[in-house]
Order: sequence, then C-alpha cells, then structure tokens
Amino acid sequence: MNQVINDQQTCLDLAAKLQKIVLKYPFSVQSPKFISPTRTVIFSLLTRDSAVYPRQLLIMSMSARRTAPSARSSLREREFNSSIAGKNSKNFTTEKKFVIGVDFGTTFTSVSYFSHPINERHPRAFPEQLLSIKNWPDDLSSGDAGGTRPQVPSETWYSPIPLSREAPQDTDDQDGTLDEFVYADKSHPLTFVEDANPESSGDESSDFLWGYQVHHQQYRENISRNTETRVKRSKLHLVPTAYTHYDRVELLRSMEILIDNGIIRKQGSKDEPDARDVLDIFTDFLVKVLNHIKEQLIQLHNFSNQSVVEFALTVPTIWSPNASRILQTALQTAARLVKFGSISTKKVVIPYIVSEPEAAAIYMLAGNSSVHPRETFIIADCGGGTVDIVTYEIGTEHPLRLSEEKVTPGGDNCGSSYLNENWKNMLLNKLKDESYLLDMWPAGESLESIVNRFIPNFENDHKRRKDVTSIFGLKTRLHLPGLKENAEKRFDDGHIVIINFGYGNRQDWEEVFNPLLERVKKLLHTQLFAALEKGLKVKKVFLLGGFGASPSLRSYLRNYLREMSNKPEVGYDIELMTGNDASGYPVTAVSCGAVLAALNKNNGPARRAQSSYGIFRKELYQPTVLGFEAHRNCTAKNCSIDDQKYLYVVNYFVFKGSLIPPRHRFEPWISIHAFPENSTTWICEELIYVSDRTKYSHYPLDHENNKALLTYFSADAQIAGRLEFDMTFLKTQKKISLAERRYGETKLAKPHYCVELEISAELNGMLLEYSARYPPGVGGKIMSRGQVCVSAAFAPGCA
Repeated sequence: MNQVINDQQTCLDLAAKLQKIVLKYPFSVQSPKFISPTRTVIFSLLTRDSAVYPRQLLIMSMSARRTAPSARSSLREREFNSSIAGKNSKNFTTEKKFVIGVDFGTTFTSVSYFSHPINERHPRAFPEQLLSIKNWPDDLSSGDAGGTRPQVPSETWYSPIPLSREAPQDTDDQDGTLDEFVYADKSHPLTFVEDANPESSGDESSDFLWGYQVHHQQYRENISRNTETRVKRSKLHLVPTAYTHYDRVELLRSMEILIDNGIIRKQGSKDEPDARDVLDIFTDFLVKVLNHIKEQLIQLHNFSNQSVVEFALTVPTIWSPNASRILQTALQTAARLVKFGSISTKKVVIPYIVSEPEAAAIYMLAGNSSVHPRETFIIADCGGGTVDIVTYEIGTEHPLRLSEEKVTPGGDNCGSSYLNENWKNMLLNKLKDESYLLDMWPAGESLESIVNRFIPNFENDHKRRKDVTSIFGLKTRLHLPGLKENAEKRFDDGHIVIINFGYGNRQDWEEVFNPLLERVKKLLHTQLFAALEKGLKVKKVFLLGGFGASPSLRSYLRNYLREMSNKPEVGYDIELMTGNDASGYPVTAVSCGAVLAALNKNNGPARRAQSSYGIFRKELYQPTVLGFEAHRNCTAKNCSIDDQKYLYVVNYFVFKGSLIPPRHRFEPWISIHAFPENSTTWICEELIYVSDRTKYSHYPLDHENNKALLTYFSADAQIAGRLEFDMTFLKTQKKISLAERRYGETKLAKPHYCVELEISAELNGMLLEYSARYPPGVGGKIMSRGQVCVSAAFAPGCA
C-alpha cells in the first residue's frame, strides 16, 4: 500500500485480491495499516458510481466489519488515509485547517493543535490525536520524553536599547485605540530579530531574551544585565485580587522603567497606570511564540502561507472583558506580524475564547466515563504562578459543557514557581554568615550569584521528584567548594546537606514546600465546605497543572481528602484524580482542551454581551424634557461653523446585558460632517467605542457613565475601531453645494458644506463590521469599511 491507486482497473484488481485474502485469511486484514487505505480508496470510487462495482462494495463491507476504523486511530493514520482518498475524490482537498490552542500561563505557556482537511464539515478529535509544540529555543531539559518540554516560560528580558514602535493613537480628550492594526504596514521591531544567544558575552547588547533564554541568563555568574528590565508573571497585571498585590507592585515597577526608557509604550491618555500598559509585553512575547510555532508546523506538517488557522485562546474566569480584550489584541497583532498561515496584515484574527477551567475539564473528561451529567466536582488548577480551585457541575455531555460555577472560586499565588523562591531564600539564610566564600570565588561574585547556581537543578529535578510527606528520610548534598564544616547548619566537607525526616522539628525540605502545600490545602478546604453548605456532594477533585504533578502536593492532598472523607459531616470518599500515569494530567491539558472546545462549539453560553459598542457622535445639545435626559447638567460647546451648541457623546447600538444572535444587522444612522467654506481638505472620521461598564447612550465621553471605576483593571470607554476617509472630491468635482444658511440663536450661520453619511454595522459571529456610505441609501457607495473582533465582549465559550 505504499503507492497511490490512480485508475479503476487497478482498483478492481486490488479488490479481487482483497476478496481472496478475506475469504482465505479472515483475520489477516485487521491491521489498520493494511486495510484502512484500501477501504478508503474503494469507498472513494464507489461513491461516484456504486452500481458499477457491486462486488467491490461487498468486499468493502466485509472488510469494514472486521476492521471498523477506530475513533481513536492515530493522527498519522488519519492523515495517510485522507491523502490517498484525496487522489480519487472530486470533493476532497489536501489543504488543511489548523486549530491552535494557546494557554498563556502565569509562568509557562503551552500551545497545542489539531489539523483536518479544510472541507471537513464536522471535524472531531480525541485527546490522544492532539499534538503540542516542543523544541522551544534553548530548552535544555532532559527529563521529559523526547528531551524537550511542551511549554515555554512566559518571561521576557529587554535590553536597555529602546525599540522603534508606533506611538499609540491617543488625543487629549479621547482614549487611545487598543489597535491590533498599529503595525499593519510596518514591521514589529522584534519580528525579524534573530533569537538571542544567552551565552553571548554582551549582557547589555540589543538581544531580546524570552522563554528559556531568560531562565539560563538569569543564573549566569557575574551577570551585568539590568534585572529591572526582566518581566515575569506579566499575566498577573490583569488579575485584580489581594493575593496578586505583591507581584503586581513588582510588575508596575518594571513596566514604569520600560516605559520611561521608551522600550514599551504607555497606553491610554492618562498618566496613571493602565491595564493596557502590558500590551507590548504580551505582544513581544507572542511574536516569538508564534514565530516558533510557525517554524515547527512548516517542518512537521507542510504548513504554508495558504494554511487556514483558527486560534483558541484561554483566559482565567476572573478576568474582565477588558483583560480578555488586551490578550486577544496581543494575539491578533502577533499573528499578523509573523504572517501566520493565511492571516494577512489586514485580516481580522478572530480567536475562540474559552475559560481555562472549562478547557481543562473538556480535556480531562473527554472519553472519561467516571463523571456523569449533573455530577459536581472540583478542578484544582495548580500552575507555576497561581492556584485556582473551582467547583463545577456537568451541564451537557456531548459536547461536554460545564454549568456555571457552583460556589465562589478560590485562588492564591502559591504555584510551583514560588518553591524556587523558598529554596533560594533558605540557602541564602544558611549562607548569610559565610562571607569568606566571596574571597575564594572570582571578583564580582555575591552570595546570591552563588546560590543561583543551585536553582536550575532544583527546578528540573528536586521539586519535580521529591515527596516531602514521605516517612523515609530525604537527604541531598549540594557541593559548594570552600564551605567550612558546621554541624549546626549541616555543612559537611564542602557540602550543604539538605534533610527532611518527616518527624519532629521543621526541616529543610518542609521549609521549602510546606508553606505552599498548606495554602493549596486551605483553598481546597474552603471550596469543599462551601459546596457542603449548598448541599452539593463533591466526590472527585481533579488535580492538574505543573504543580499538580508534584509528588509532594499529591500526597499532601490525598492525606487531607482522606481525613475529610472520615468526617461525620462528609461521610463519603473524596477521590483525588491525577491522570493515568505518574506524571499526571499533561501540562498541556488547558491548551489541548481549548482545541477540543473550538472543534465543537455547540451548547455554549447564551450570546449575552458583556460590553457595549457605540458610535462617537457630535450631538445637538437638547437638555429639555423633549430632548435627552443625559444632556442635563452637561456643558455644551458652541460650534464655530453653525453657532449651535453640541455635546460629544457615545450612542451605543450593542448593549451590555442584551442577547444578540450570531447574525444581526443594526439600524443604520446618519452622520453629518460640516466643513467651512474655505476648507481645502475634507477628512471624515468615524469612531467605534467599547465600554465594559455602561449601556446608556447620549452621555458625553467624559461623563462618569463612560468612565471606569476607581481601578485600572476596568477601562474608560475606549476606541475599538475607526474609519478615516477623504471626501474632498465632493468639493473639487463640484458635487455638493453650500448648506442653507440657517439662523442660529443670534446670527446667521457661517457658510459651510455638510457631508451626510450613512453609518451601518452588522455582527457576524464574533466579527463586527461597519461602514460609511455616501450618499445614504441603497444607491450610495461605500466610502470606507472596518472590522473589529468582539470575542472578548461575550462570555468565554460563546460562539
């Protein structure tokens, strides 16, 4: 079966031989590698004229009964079958669509994907058919299968050299566009920069470090690179909780330095911190991530500029629409900058947004018969930065959808990356009085740089394999040349001895692990008792995330759940679900679940808008009873052209809280632009605004209804899109006359021209399309059109 069958006679001969094999060796054709391509070819021919080949139809049927294609057949076989069938099917195309799930995590990012023929109407996939991106630059891991990890650190490290960027489109009285097209016809400064070599001698060079490059560089000896331009846990900038406060303060300090030095841009029109200030950091990182994904797909799957792509993006349940919109914009911009597949520089990227817990549940429960509809369970997503614990109920089984959260979710910054900090602090504390070591090491060394050498081994080995709850003693020796013996500190002949015997006083390993283990347990305890108070029986706790694979955390939580199960108020077993093998659920569970969710979007949440979209208007001031209540107590401005009083307002047409069908055309509205008689250029501008707070129209842009709350996590009404076009031809070609001179309050209006436009908007799925037509009406010509993705304006999971 290594050659492609191209003619009917060959197929007839093959069918005859196949029939003999089936009759003589009824069980010899069960190998999918042998029969599946054959069956596919015969079926392809029969679908064109089955009456011509009745005997072959019988043979195919006999073969199919013995070798029915397994739904869980490998992706390789699936692609091979499709490629053979494609040679003989009129309707088959070899072009593929790639569904790519992106889990932008606090400490690590993972990317998973699935490809299928572009004309496959209802593609489906099982978890084992999904693939994840590996071979990340400078990943030197050796512990995982294949020697590489399916995730990359969500970290960046900027050089002090400013990057050339376009300035945000801000004005004094209008908040700037969160513009995904800011680099539409230009190159992002990092798009074509070669990956930096973390071992290069120039720490202060122009190298932009990301991912594993940052990990390696930060632990080098005598490092002179400015650590204040290193950005980690940037995602926490958008998590408005008490437990993220310290990390956010550190982030703001780094971001202020980057903004002041022209390395990233200040977003918005205000001086104070803005949630959108993190946009460049997200985009810079995702540019590098998508560049690597593109390279891998080209090498492994013949990915090309014609390949169709759909992104599935995961977000925390706690995020606001504004936070989701920021990450959405960063992904959209990065995808265009790297020319990802068929995505052009002018094409709107529309990611499917799904919540992280739901994506994880979809992956974990796919094909899992242990959880049933209406059953309540807990997902404990223990990552590198945050631990999020949510209680859900199964809503629908096919496709799997979760109901709303049954109790208030819990979270804390007690992920596995903080183990590294505890480890470092413990060693620094042990060595704080050993200053003589600095005399024995090269100039420029510090105790911190010495301790840094012990962190990579802890990261890659100790914290992933140690079980500090074990009754057996744990003993590790760290070699440190020149260290003097000290029995009290457990320094032995040039070694630091790290111990834990599971008994008595607090020991070394417990000092590193126990504070975080206790905080995870506290979160789980709160969630379980909140469920009990609501009469919900939780019998399963699904543990996932990088920290979820820790033997210490697993044992600690199992012991706790065993105690809980024996309490009178519980009275039933609560099982800790950790996956099918010692490594637990993969760290790619969330990105894989995003792919599965994107492949079947049925039964998602109702399409209820979480944001309002409106048009910016110069509206005649009407504060009277017959006018607009919103105009009262507002200060209007006189127009220098017609001497009338106006307010600059936002009139919304998508209202927060309203149900909107996938396809909806809004009522058009008239927009009038006035130009003085002597003006030489007529530039018309129409602005689309988005607000996550209000749904009330006719209020000025600076009114409190269009303002955010007193926190930078929410945003003022901000520009979501704009149309800008030149109507000067109406004057130069004498296609318009001076407007009639109307009386103002006390004098004649100045001579002027009025350009009357029809503005229309239409929602198609998650794409809002808008246009300006002149003259208004059916016979008018479209002068300009625009598009904006509104995925973040709906609940995660909406299609």
